[in-house]
Amino acid sequence: QNFSENNDGAIILSLVKEFLDTFGLSFTLSVLNPELASYNVQCAWKNRTELIEYLDLSSDLDNGTFWISPTSN
Repeated sequence: QNFSENNDGAIILSLVKEFLDTFGLSFTLSVLNPELASYNVQCAWKNRTELIEYLDLSSDLDNGTFWISPTSN
């Protein structure tokens, strides 16, 4: 529980969520949220733009890619 309450924990959980969203793993994502709720985990989710800025990553938001994409070579 304490893990998600600090900024690093929120970043890590947000990265996992973003990964699942990006690769279309909706079933796994549908398990993540109830799993976190069952442990009473509260997380200040970071959106894609916040993750890119915080981690100083390059992106091409116009075509929806975020560091890597399922179609990258």
